Amino acid sequence: MTDDLQSRVQSALGPGYHIERELGGGGMSRVFLADEEALGRKVVVKVLSPELGAGLNVERFRREIQLAAGLQHPHIVPVLAAGEASGLPYFMMPYVAGDSLRARLRRTGALPIAEVVAIVRDVARGLAFAHERGVVHRDIKPDNVLLAGGSATVTDFGVAKALSSARYGEGGGSLTLVGNSLGTPAYMAPEQAAADPDTDHRADLYALGVVAYELLAGSTPFDGRTPRALLAAQMAEAPPPITERRPDTPPALAELVMQLLQKDPADRPQTADAVLAALDDPDATRSQPRTIAAAPPPSRHHRLLLATAGIAALLIVAAGIVMRRRGAPPAGADAVAVLPFVNSGGDAQDEYFSDGMTDELTSALSQVRGLRVASRTSAYAYKGRRDVDVRQIGRQLGVGAVLEGTIRRDGDRIRLSARLTGTHDGLTVWSEQYERKVADVFKLQDELSSAIVAALAPRLTGKLPARRQTADLEAYDLYLRGRYLWHARGDSALRAAAGLFAQAIERDPGFADAHAGLADALALLPVYGLTSADSALPIARREAERAVALDSLNADAYATLGLVAKSAGDWAGAERALRRSLALDPNGAAAHQWYGEVLVITGHPAEGAAQMTIARRLDPLSPIVAAELSFMLALAGDSAAAFREGASAVALAPTLWATHAFLGSAFVFSDRPAAAVSELAQAVTLDSNVTIFTGILGFALGRAGRLDSARAVASRLEARALRHAASPAGVAIAYLGLGDAARALTWFERAVEEKDQFLLAIGVSPRWFDPVRTDPRFVSGARRLGLDPALRAPALTH
Repeated sequence: MTDDLQSRVQSALGPGYHIERELGGGGMSRVFLADEEALGRKVVVKVLSPELGAGLNVERFRREIQLAAGLQHPHIVPVLAAGEASGLPYFMMPYVAGDSLRARLRRTGALPIAEVVAIVRDVARGLAFAHERGVVHRDIKPDNVLLAGGSATVTDFGVAKALSSARYGEGGGSLTLVGNSLGTPAYMAPEQAAADPDTDHRADLYALGVVAYELLAGSTPFDGRTPRALLAAQMAEAPPPITERRPDTPPALAELVMQLLQKDPADRPQTADAVLAALDDPDATRSQPRTIAAAPPPSRHHRLLLATAGIAALLIVAAGIVMRRRGAPPAGADAVAVLPFVNSGGDAQDEYFSDGMTDELTSALSQVRGLRVASRTSAYAYKGRRDVDVRQIGRQLGVGAVLEGTIRRDGDRIRLSARLTGTHDGLTVWSEQYERKVADVFKLQDELSSAIVAALAPRLTGKLPARRQTADLEAYDLYLRGRYLWHARGDSALRAAAGLFAQAIERDPGFADAHAGLADALALLPVYGLTSADSALPIARREAERAVALDSLNADAYATLGLVAKSAGDWAGAERALRRSLALDPNGAAAHQWYGEVLVITGHPAEGAAQMTIARRLDPLSPIVAAELSFMLALAGDSAAAFREGASAVALAPTLWATHAFLGSAFVFSDRPAAAVSELAQAVTLDSNVTIFTGILGFALGRAGRLDSARAVASRLEARALRHAASPAGVAIAYLGLGDAARALTWFERAVEEKDQFLLAIGVSPRWFDPVRTDPRFVSGARRLGLDPALRAPALTH
């Protein structure tokens, strides 16, 4: 029988396919694995059982399957084709290598909480996409969820609707096959079991609740009952609370599961998007339950009606709705985010290469006129995260498409897989796989960039410009390693990065990016380590100027030159370079950030805050940008906005010193020393080497009347500064909080003499300098820095 059926299917498929073996099946089908020779991929062919296939209108079945085939989403296994094999309808899907969720449950039983949430989220994403397009699954269960590559995908979408329509026409009907494709009693929504003609997408949400319950408890709510008893229980019996079966279930998750299992559809979350919002909400881990969606009390009349219908009915039905399709264009269609490519080779030492490819593609696409590319900081916020849907990324970054992929470096070969996905609908815009020699890495980058630009056309008017690259592969590899360390920051990482950039330049003196990289590293060393600005900045400036000379159209090189000039206190030179960078690339978040800093330091806080606001829009997930914007808004006198941005920065990175440091400074400006002490103390605890903020903490302690603590901070900081291990400006600020102007001015003059990077970074307008602002020593020092000593931030109110 098996050989006969396999032969019939092979004959129907034709020579383009070769059936490899039978995989088995369920009550509705026999399943075969086949090779599609033209595309070199494996497919699954499901042939309906004779019981289901008898009497079907095959052409109608084919048409309905074709509707479902339009569901192209990462968490849905698409239907590729449908046909007939000697009177038995079949449909074809891609082969997904991995376990079904049913197999996983049989092997391990209940799953860890985090894995349950991840699987339910993936299934909900697939449901949200399908429901928006008017397609209801009607048979969500662990058997129809596949696990592969760390994510879950839903299979057999649209099959129930196709079977129902092919047997009964558009009006539907009742099919007496309990447990087959038109519904499985253990996962059946009450209205579906009762043959309610108004059954809609919320039946899928009920089934999702049953699946979540089973993943948490190891069994379904009414496990062990006969099909008829299950139907009656689904319609009339309240399931045991999940916390009785799995006591460690978080309250908010337990509440979501039990709401999904409500008998009346109106009492459940109304959409899969609402389920996703509940799962993604940071408050989901609160100890007290919260209401996920307000709904009226369950209708007693409706429940009685369902119970009566369920007891009378022994049949399982499939009734569907056609939801209105949305045709709105995607938001941010001319903006793309390049997510960090996944290093799939398993060797952590190759992480620099996958990150480097990501950065190179980001840089290349940034040069296309008319295309905005999300900043690196925001894109890298998603590195290693599989719990975020592309639509959420689109909303957070304001982009219309997301590029993601994997890269494997194996000897002298590179294997790269990339996919461009629309964030409005989750559809794949373009995907491709490449295998090249490492020696062809530049050609690979060009191919990939050009393919992406072509996929986004005709929205784009600009073309991908030619990029100047080194021809020396070893120099390029050294450069990628250097950039990887540069992004890590810290004294040792920056020193190592500088060494790698220098080696790259030695191999290829004409490599502009390597010169810019060396300048970037040297410009940051005085901030992150004990390197003096006088020794590092002249070399950094020479390297930045060399980068610009080698590539006069390189916006990043001009931004680097602006950063170096700013670090040296050359405000006019910094402004020229940064304005040139922005003329070449108006979407350069770093250039807007650094230009904003220059404007604030030189006495234009409102204009500086405006530039930083642009940087914040371009780089919405950067905690540093949000924190600096808080500081600038405080200097500009906008207390409400300053506190709002400061709180946002802390939320983005609660363990980053800078977020607490800048919010604490905003509290200082508003004369709220107690709040300032709290935030600044956290900053210093997180990183004791940012000594300018240790000094600001001392200032806040003095203003709060905690003089002993303030003296202790000032004394310890002074001892470190005498060893050249702390910011002289920080010591000056600490003594200003104690009212010791003479000592403060001594340390201020020392900060000017040493070109204290922290002093240059904040300028002289903050209010802690008010007690000495008119002192001749302060006036002289400020003017040596090229700054107006009379600059003074306004007081904030709260």
